[in-house]
Order: sequence, then structure tokens, then C-alpha cells
Amino acid sequence: DGKWSQWTTWSDCSRQCGGGLQVRERKCNNPAPANGGKFCEGETMERQECNKQSCGGKDKLYLHDMR
Repeated sequence: DGKWSQWTTWSDCSRQCGGGLQVRERKCNNPAPANGGKFCEGETMERQECNKQSCGGKDKLYLHDMR
């Protein structure tokens, strides 16, 4: 039967504020299932929320700010 690898480290947060996501993954390759063995049970990916604090309007980029 297959066994899970270690989880990867959490990814960077997808947003700096206002609620983003981080993900981490693992693979069924430690060892991989062989000769009719079963695939690992469970999820290959986990997600968690990050940077939930309000942006307070500071993250909005307006065209006039780019001059």
C-alpha cells in the first residue's frame, strides 16, 4: 500500500490583506502503491485562510497613482 510523503511548506498567501489562501500538498509516493497495493487515503491538498485583516482601502490601486 502507498504511504504519504511529508506535507510541503505552506505557500505564500494569495493576498496581503482582506483574506487570502495558502495551500500545501503531499504525494502518495513514500512509497507509491505497487503490485495492486492501495492508494493513500485522505487529501492531497490542504487550504487555510491567511491575512484576514481588513485592507482598509489601502490596497486599491487607481490609475492616477501610477503616474
